[in-house]
Amino acid sequence: MKKVSIGKVMQKKNGQETGKIASWYYRFERKERKSNGKRDIAYKAGFKTKNEAEKEGLKAFNVEYGIIPDPDKSKEKMFYNMQFECYVMEHWFNSKTKRLAKTTLTGDRKRLKNYIFPYFGKKTLGQIDQELLQNFFDDMYLNSTLALSTTENLYSLMAQIFKFAFNNQHIYRNPMLNVAKPNFRIESTVKKNKQKRDTVPDEIIEKILERFPEGTSVHLIFNLCLHAGLRLGEACGLAWSDVSFGKHCLFISRQLQRNSSKQLLSAREEELIKKHPCLKNFGWYTANPKYNSKRIIPMTPELEELLKREYEKQQFYRKMLGKKYKEYYYTKTDKPYITTDFEEFNSVKETFENGIVNTEGIGYKIDFVNRREDGKLVTESVVQHLGRIVHGKEKEPAIYEDFNIHSLRHTFSSRLRAKGYQEHIIQSLMGHKSSVETKTYMHITENEFNDTLTKISGQQSSVSDILKALQTLNLSEEKLQQLSTILNDVDS
Repeated sequence: MKKVSIGKVMQKKNGQETGKIASWYYRFERKERKSNGKRDIAYKAGFKTKNEAEKEGLKAFNVEYGIIPDPDKSKEKMFYNMQFECYVMEHWFNSKTKRLAKTTLTGDRKRLKNYIFPYFGKKTLGQIDQELLQNFFDDMYLNSTLALSTTENLYSLMAQIFKFAFNNQHIYRNPMLNVAKPNFRIESTVKKNKQKRDTVPDEIIEKILERFPEGTSVHLIFNLCLHAGLRLGEACGLAWSDVSFGKHCLFISRQLQRNSSKQLLSAREEELIKKHPCLKNFGWYTANPKYNSKRIIPMTPELEELLKREYEKQQFYRKMLGKKYKEYYYTKTDKPYITTDFEEFNSVKETFENGIVNTEGIGYKIDFVNRREDGKLVTESVVQHLGRIVHGKEKEPAIYEDFNIHSLRHTFSSRLRAKGYQEHIIQSLMGHKSSVETKTYMHITENEFNDTLTKISGQQSSVSDILKALQTLNLSEEKLQQLSTILNDVDS
């Protein structure tokens, strides 16, 4: 005989049960089985007391088996025939606007428009079942060029939507509960779009810097990403007030983001634009770093000297051009809190850096680090230009087809690990939310592998092997002869 079971959900800490009760749950077998013939179990936890779980479980059981009428059926019917696209935008999306950053909301809206709505948009909420969802995700993985990460993001997005609908009793069952993620061990029928994220070899970095030497607009951004592990938006948003030559540190407080017609505006931005119509077509805005990862990063001597030269150069042009030198402002809520004290900086991490960037004198002045000679901002577009040249798309031989500016963060992280820095320190410098994410940024370099190979195998490269390797570096005959003499002397 089918019945309601009541049980305890035990509290856990670090994966171990503490012996304390976190909540109570009910569970019972549903009236109808799944499409594959297996039992379908109704389960709900989070009740404070056993009596509460018993009461709600019995009520749900009686509704399931038709013993009592469902009090929420009328609510379900109201949404059952609603178009999925309308439901998502009017109910689920609107519920998120006050809780999430606009960059997150814009990304979700883009995924909905490009991938979800073309497939599900015109269907009603009640028409979307487990089979339809499973077919969608299987097809998305097996027969599209989308990267695996995109497929996973879409799965997460749909799970959020149907969980919201179920929790608000807009649907009686959550069809996403038994939808399996695509099996990534099965080979897709098409090649996936995938950017390689790995360390950039030292010789490639040298070649790129030879092509983009000091004085070119992308040189400083490149070095900030390489030697400080900054995200691209953080490098573009760096201000001179964030650079402490006295303490040899960078204080990462904000990122610079491009505005677009698809970007959602916050209520505050709409209010500012209404008050100052000249801000209507603003191109850039500032925001807190990803995960609000405000942090302090020590500068390498190489990066510090580069920044000193850049600062002196900008001061020279500012003095020479006078009022013609571009000055920037941003509409920060509060007056910028500038400090280069370690404890003080960490105590004000919760302040907001959101603001519209403008040259109209509205808000607080901000002296960005990445500037051209006339003071104009150097932004992410220069990195796109660098990428095209490095990939060989601008009538120049390719330097490194796998290059990606974000790979410089992987390089920074891997270099720190190779030098023996502890993982929690690397996580802090990278601005990651978890150590799991940090691990994906740390790779074994070729030099480390060769050292390990030597230690494990007990074999060392012969002089002839080294000379063969040197010949691949396009060295002059004279240089090769000099190195050959040195190596033979060492070997003997």
